[in-house]
Formats: sequence, structure tokens, C-alpha cells
Amino acid sequence: MNHNQNEKIAQITSQTLIIDARVIAQLVQDGRYAEPNIPQGVYAELRVARKIRDLLYEYFTKRPNNPLKKMQSLIAICSKLIRILFTIGKKKCEFSEERMLRDIPHMAALQITAA
Repeated sequence: MNHNQNEKIAQITSQTLIIDARVIAQLVQDGRYAEPNIPQGVYAELRVARKIRDLLYEYFTKRPNNPLKKMQSLIAICSKLIRILFTIGKKKCEFSEERMLRDIPHMAALQITAA
């Protein structure tokens, strides 16, 4: 690239940054901007559970052998959740994410692709 092209790119970039800064400032003035909330404690665990549910849902609906329809995959996920809750209640043990993931053979492959 020659010097003129570099100057044009720099000028466009600086104009874009100014426009972005104005948009952000307007959002703050209008009250439509909030600080991101990083979940802690139970909420962080719920976020992890939601991610696992999303991975399971995607697996069940897009697996190569016998893919399930949307409602069928949700029922399969709920069935797994009921079995987990039943075991926790009956045996009075704590929930272990690692154990649950070990019990689902295809989750190892999903964890590798999701990471």
C-alpha cells in the first residue's frame, strides 16, 4: 500500500471511532446502556447448565443418526433432568457436573467442539 491509501484507511477508521463514540454517548444519555452483569454463585452455575442444555439440544436435533425434532429433543433433555433430580433426592448426594457429563457419552465430543 502506498502512503495515500494508508492515510485514507486511517481517516476512515478515525471517523468510524468518532461515530461509535457518539452512538455510545447517546445510548448512555438515553439510559439504554447498562454495565454488563457477570453472574456469580448460583447464577454462574445456572449459566453453565444453560450452556449444557443448549449443547444437548443442538446435538439431539443435528446428530447424524436419528436426529430428533425440536419437541422430542426437549423431552429427552427434560427426561435426563428428571432422572438427575430423582437421584439427587433419593440418594441425598450433591450434583456433580463432571459425573453427569461422564454419563452422556457424546458430551465429550461436544465439549471439545464448544471450547
